[in-house]
Amino acid sequence: MKKLTGPAILILCLLFVSVGAYGASNKCRVVEVEEKKLLLECERDTSQFKTGDQVKIKSMRKSAAVEGC
Repeated sequence: MKKLTGPAILILCLLFVSVGAYGASNKCRVVEVEEKKLLLECERDTSQFKTGDQVKIKSMRKSAAVEGC
């Protein structure tokens, strides 16, 4: 019984963590900017987002210069 309890608890913990980390994602670009409002155009269907949802926006990063010999 002890041999089965450890792996069972581990599997349950992994399932709990994986479900909690799920979030909607989509690649979008800014179409229009007006003071505090952004108008975004997205690649995929936006049905997973609803009015009033909070979103996290990551801007494009500039790549560092590559130094050569």
